[in-house]
This record gives sequence, C-alpha cells and structure tokens, in this order.
Amino acid sequence: MKLLFNDQLAPITSKIGFVKAPLDAVVHDFINWQQSIMRKIPLKFAVKPLHCSLEECLRSLLPLTSVESRRYLFLQTTSPWVAVLDNGHQGPDPMPIVSLLAMRLQCMALSICAISDTYRKLPTGSMGRYGGLILEAFGPKKTEFLNYLRSIELVNDGGRWEFSAHGTAFPFEDLSRYKKRSKHDRFTFELLVEYLDKLGLQPFQESFYGDHNRTACIIEKQGPMLPNTQEYTLAEIRARDLGT
Repeated sequence: MKLLFNDQLAPITSKIGFVKAPLDAVVHDFINWQQSIMRKIPLKFAVKPLHCSLEECLRSLLPLTSVESRRYLFLQTTSPWVAVLDNGHQGPDPMPIVSLLAMRLQCMALSICAISDTYRKLPTGSMGRYGGLILEAFGPKKTEFLNYLRSIELVNDGGRWEFSAHGTAFPFEDLSRYKKRSKHDRFTFELLVEYLDKLGLQPFQESFYGDHNRTACIIEKQGPMLPNTQEYTLAEIRARDLGT
C-alpha cells in the first residue's frame, strides 16, 4: 500500500476523517459542539492557524494521548473536503466527529482507515498492528443506523479477516468484487483509492493537502486532563506498537 508519507507518521495518518464543508464552518461548529458537552468542565479551546508543511501540521498533534484526545487538526484540502484528525495514541478516531458534523452542517462526511497488517507473535509477546481497510460515509439525516450512508470494511479482527458492506452502494462501486471467494480480493487498497477518487479525494497523496501556504488549524483543549491520561511521543508509540 502506498500510504501517506510511506506510513512513517503512523498511527497519526492511519485514520482520517473528511467533512464536505468550508473549513471555518467545520471549526466553528466543532468548537460549539465540544463546549456544549463540556459545560461543567473548566476547559478552553485554543485555536491556532497553521502555515507550514503537511508533515509539520501532522506533528502539531503531538504528543499523542490515551484516554482522551487533546488536539484536533483541521486541514483544507485542494477539494471541497476538510480533513479531520485527532491525537489519539492508537491513531485518530474521526468517525464520531465527522458523523456528528455531517448532521450539524447538513453535509456529507467520510471516515477512512488504511492500516498495513504487521501483527506478529514473538517469543516475548507480540508486535505490530492488525490490518484493515475501511470506508464509511455519513449524511445529514438519520438512517437505519445513526446517519450512515455506506460502510465497506475489510479488517483483521484478532487474527480472522472479515469483510462487510452495509448501506446503499455508490453508483461507481464494483459490486461483483464483493462476491469473490477470497475476502482479500473483495476490498483492496487499490479499490479504496479508486472509490475515494470518485468522491473527489486523494488522501494518500501529499499534494491533495495543498502547498506550504495551506489553510489549516490546530485546536487544543486547555484545562485538566481526565484521570489516567498519558502522553506519548510518536517514537514511543511506533516502538511499542509497530516495532520501528
């Protein structure tokens, strides 16, 4: 898989959310939502515009945290889509954010995941991560399950590969692929890239996120952390979980 920065910034880049709305509207609504659910917690949200390289933007999420996310990155792409990431220590968890923003902003949103399968058992334990490819699409209205429009997944679920597809298929989907005998042939990285391109996204290409004068911002929670929250460097997480 040809991943963003050749996966050298994983797990930061392993999952990315996208909201099809103007950056200012996405940031404003995200802060309003967060403040509404944290009224009893003395937290403030500091918003800092970023004018730097894509790698520097992504590294602004550091340190990574357990228990709760403390930093959120919003990047205007070269398309109508805004990228959304957080600083979770196991990688961003954009699904809850973009799903809700799709309803609040009355737009479409996506959550994608591309993780190389590197999990292996060692005499001293285990190393690496279970692989997976996920495409989730959300709309502005409630559906049979939350506001999901479509979900396609191929994931290594604890050593067993599972494929699933739910919701209404996009017109460009190759439905015949999902009937193949091998689960690995049903949803490949190349197919994920093809589907995303049809939706106007090239999230694994650096150029998709603009040039050095890109429009982006980092939002940081300022205030007490939840109990047991820990901070990690990228090197610590990669050494522990990826063996690099």
